[in-house]
Amino acid sequence: MHLPDHEIVELEQRLAQRRAALESAARETGRRAVRSLASPAVLAGVVVLGFLAGAGVSRRRPAREDRRAAAKTGLAGLLVTGALWLLRQQLGNPARIAQFVLARVKQYRSAAQERPASPRGDRPAYR
Repeated sequence: MHLPDHEIVELEQRLAQRRAALESAARETGRRAVRSLASPAVLAGVVVLGFLAGAGVSRRRPAREDRRAAAKTGLAGLLVTGALWLLRQQLGNPARIAQFVLARVKQYRSAAQERPASPRGDRPAYR
């Protein structure tokens, strides 16, 4: 068997070292980018930038009574979002949430069917 030339072996070793250094640098750069993007300062900056962009795009409206209703609707939307987030944290994915809701509906319907007739006995149970 013919052994490779010494220069070829050196070249292959240098290529392997450079490839390993490049992969290591790419992994470290990715980690640094994720760490910097997930920092609280960057997230807060993005939120502020979003609010400023929304305020710049929206047009000014005269103050009316409708603004109170809009504020209540916005607050209700935030509360529903929070409740759904908590529900998702407890149950997991949307399929499990649907299974939970369906189980509750079936339980409610079976309880309604088992309800006794009217105490007077002249009417059937309300369904």
